[in-house]
Amino acid sequence: MAREKIIEKLNRFLTDHNPLAEECHVVYLMVEIRKVIDHEKSNATYPLLKFYSDWTVHTEKGHITPEIKQMMEVMYKTAEMEIKNPALRKAGSPIMQFAYMNGI
Repeated sequence: MAREKIIEKLNRFLTDHNPLAEECHVVYLMVEIRKVIDHEKSNATYPLLKFYSDWTVHTEKGHITPEIKQMMEVMYKTAEMEIKNPALRKAGSPIMQFAYMNGI
């Protein structure tokens, strides 16, 4: 399906389902978003959104893209630093941004 048609469907869906009230609505949204991302031909454009949309439909994430690997390294270093010095913990840390899906 062409990217424009997917976006049209998404617009109709979001108009009819605002707010998203059921899990199936979120799953549909994430699958359709992934289709749009696939049309972009660049995994680097929205790496975190791509990760979450993949995670929505896969029970395991065995393939780690370079973008996800970089995010994981940042989160690991942040966690290590915050464990060693709890005073450094803050709401805007990379770990909290990931957990709350900020920056997608």
